[in-house]
Amino acid sequence: MFDLMEPRRDDRRLVRGRRFQLRLLTAPIRALPDFYVLGAMKSGTSSLFHYICQNPDVARPFRKETHFLSLGVRQGLGLGWYRAHFPIRARLAGKRTGEATPDYLFEAPALHRLHQIRPDARMIVVLRDPVARAVSHFQHEVRMGRETMSLEDAMMQEDARIAHAEAAGQAGLETVLHASYRRRGQYAEQLERLFQLFPRDKVLVVWSTDLFKDPVETMARVFAFLDLPDVSKDLQFAVKNAATSKVAASPAVVDSLRSHYRSHDARLAELLGVSVPWSQGVVMHGSDPG
Repeated sequence: MFDLMEPRRDDRRLVRGRRFQLRLLTAPIRALPDFYVLGAMKSGTSSLFHYICQNPDVARPFRKETHFLSLGVRQGLGLGWYRAHFPIRARLAGKRTGEATPDYLFEAPALHRLHQIRPDARMIVVLRDPVARAVSHFQHEVRMGRETMSLEDAMMQEDARIAHAEAAGQAGLETVLHASYRRRGQYAEQLERLFQLFPRDKVLVVWSTDLFKDPVETMARVFAFLDLPDVSKDLQFAVKNAATSKVAASPAVVDSLRSHYRSHDARLAELLGVSVPWSQGVVMHGSDPG
């Protein structure tokens, strides 16, 4: 019925060079993250992590996205490989370190693995208008050369397509994870899973609109949450991983997505005790936060 997505060609998400191989030798004495930027995908996680790492009391990891708790574990990599991404504990001297892999919020097994190794870590979640996020996600998969369906078909037929992929087992995993355009915007169910594992005072939810419209105030909240000095007024607020949109969503697709998300947004508002900022939003075109 549906073609299954193939794994990425020349997938380099887990590829590391010679310098990283040397870090493996000291993996047992390296730290684990104090904080995680969990997602959502295509919501501004790259920009947020870049802003956090400008704080002099943050020690950068070897890579922003390790993919360890999702793809890495599935590929059989061990905790030593993960530790090699982070600073030596004795050299942190009170600094914090962290990582940002957006898949973690969506993949329930990744959250459970995170809880097993860092139950006291702090979590930051960036949420974007789910309609804009879904379209941006679709465009990303088109750029990667893995999406062959039209935008309209991919959105309208997602449930049937994902059901077909789930029935295919391991062969369908790429499709389940990467063609889940609408599902990844069903934020309430993902946050509910997160809150089952971590206390709410260890989780900060940030709206992407706030991050880009008022980055100083937003980053002041982030630094307070991480118990870091507030250097928000000194930051360089360049948008990271911005992409140029190439596909315009038709009014019919936008209306369909708005209708789909209405109950999910209401559930999210009830869960967080606040109104969602995109209730009257529209799909954005042009620069797209990563």
